[in-house]
Amino acid sequence: MEQHDGITILKEYALARKKRIQPCQIYDANVSTSIMDESTGWHLQLVSGHVLSHQIHMTYRRRRAHIAASEEYISLQIEGRLDVGVCSINCVNRVLFVNVPTTLRVSGDPRWPIFVPRAGQQGEALSDFLDLPSVHSTVAAVINSQKDSLHILNGAICLYFQPDSAEALQLAIESVSELVGVRARMTRTSLRSLPKCFKPLITLIQEWPREMTPGEKKCSDAPPNPGSPD
Repeated sequence: MEQHDGITILKEYALARKKRIQPCQIYDANVSTSIMDESTGWHLQLVSGHVLSHQIHMTYRRRRAHIAASEEYISLQIEGRLDVGVCSINCVNRVLFVNVPTTLRVSGDPRWPIFVPRAGQQGEALSDFLDLPSVHSTVAAVINSQKDSLHILNGAICLYFQPDSAEALQLAIESVSELVGVRARMTRTSLRSLPKCFKPLITLIQEWPREMTPGEKKCSDAPPNPGSPD
């Protein structure tokens, strides 16, 4: 696969979207290896990989987003609570020690292993969330190599990946933002107990948004039915 410079892609994105880039120096264990001991004078010293050296802080669809880039990777984090638990998809999270392999899969797809922080920490909410079709489509869209990874955290979703263009970065931002708005509203047990007449609606029920998206209105804000009395 052709290697693309994450910093160049972030600069192209910032120029096209009129975003401000700031310098940073983030030693992220998910994209680099560093040491800090007596031999380094207790200063962080890079061993392999690259530090995240350029960043953008912004708001996207009313959610805070942070994008940081190194020569090799782009890190994208979008805030939002899912209340489904913590897991890492495709690679372990070396920063938060989410590194215990599980038998969970995204919609049963064997391509992407799932890791959790501790053995046995995988509830029904997480399992139901990973079974959602929208989760599968998002993972398939943003994870394109063995080095890419998606992390479901307690308040955000974080993606480490290697996009090939500013357009691919924008698509990833859109995909992850949509994923933040999805929640597993019901467990498999409760869904299976629904009357048969509701079975065709299970997919829609699972993908009810956590909050209204811009442009949506509450039922009380809808215009009155011309045929109904005032």
